[in-house]
Amino acid sequence: EQHRQLVHEAIGTVRLLERISTEIPTYPVDLDAVWVFSGPGTFYSPLKGKEKTYLAWRDRQRILAGIHVTREITSRAISIESDSVQSSDTLSMDDIRQYGPLFVYNGIPVENEVLKQALTAQEILLPREKVVILETVLDHGISKSNANTLDQVQGFYQSIVSPESKLYGVEKVGVVSDVTAIPRILFYLEKYNSEHVSRGHLGLRFWIFAVCDDPKALILSLLY
Repeated sequence: EQHRQLVHEAIGTVRLLERISTEIPTYPVDLDAVWVFSGPGTFYSPLKGKEKTYLAWRDRQRILAGIHVTREITSRAISIESDSVQSSDTLSMDDIRQYGPLFVYNGIPVENEVLKQALTAQEILLPREKVVILETVLDHGISKSNANTLDQVQGFYQSIVSPESKLYGVEKVGVVSDVTAIPRILFYLEKYNSEHVSRGHLGLRFWIFAVCDDPKALILSLLY
């Protein structure tokens, strides 16, 4: 399975890179959630521990890209309802509360704590009640902190079937991460979406927002 994952990642990376110059991002107004995968660094720090220098600020870039997607979806939803153009730059917090999707993030403990600090400092331009931070995953019945992409995907699928979770019943999800990380994420989404369906649930539909160096420079593809 590890070999299959590596091949999947390599092929997927090439295909995504080939599409960067041709894709024009769109923002479906009916997305239930925008799911940001954490990355190297934190919102406030370029790197953590022994992370490679070329990966600096990836976590912050992904978060900012997720905020951008969330606000663009909100502005389009308002524009449709009001039949007039609503710029994402002029949105109020109440606009996002009423029309915006959930913003989901599930990093390792330090990444989650830093995001909470940024929310408290109001450096994340989203209402706190719209932000869902998934901090743990059940592994053979034992709760543990997220440690990798597998944990992030498992934890998300556990949340959408939990009536106590804000994500309960979510069906349409925007996924935000780096171009080079997307193929690995897709590998796990395909695996766990199939298991989700095998248990009698409807499969989720994903819109993939791949981040380049600029958090607003996104490409988009429909997976499911």
